[in-house]
Amino acid sequence: TTTQQAKSPAKKVKKAKDPNAPKRGLSAYMFFAKDKRGEIKAKHPAYTLGEIGKALGAAWGKLSDKEKAKTAKSYVDAGLAAQNSKDYSTAISMYQKAYDLVPHPVLLFNIGQAHRLAGHVDDAINFYLRSLESDDTIAGTWYNLGAAYTVKRDFELAKDAYLRALGIDPKLNNARYNLALLYREQNDPAAAIT
Repeated sequence: TTTQQAKSPAKKVKKAKDPNAPKRGLSAYMFFAKDKRGEIKAKHPAYTLGEIGKALGAAWGKLSDKEKAKTAKSYVDAGLAAQNSKDYSTAISMYQKAYDLVPHPVLLFNIGQAHRLAGHVDDAINFYLRSLESDDTIAGTWYNLGAAYTVKRDFELAKDAYLRALGIDPKLNNARYNLALLYREQNDPAAAIT
């Protein structure tokens, strides 16, 4: 009889980590744990690391709406900082995590803005439209939707969005200016002047 040798599974080659790659943003739980770890350690000084983790997990499960809002605000602040430094993928991630905690149409708008600034116009349009499904009375969202449609050269949809923005806020001069540019682009100088 011959013995068969077991085939060993092929070893996976681990990718070398780029030391210059941006770090991932903290999760909502990590923001929460960062804030609460000291409090739990002070309350239970004999807890081991694992027991602290269990206590944090239990506290996270009982998180109130007010505390979720506070954590979501931390995400929004991190998203705004990332967006201001032109790190749009981190901004999108932070806004999405905030939205997962506190679903609010303004957060959908923020995600759309970060996508638009990153050049992801179709994604921006999608998030602006989702925001408007929840609240279609925000002139700034209509204005930015118009700007995104303008980038796509979909002038009719852009014009409609700018007109909706002006219907909500007639003093929104950026919408008026962009609308005039659209009319000029479409060789309608009379409409551009109004």
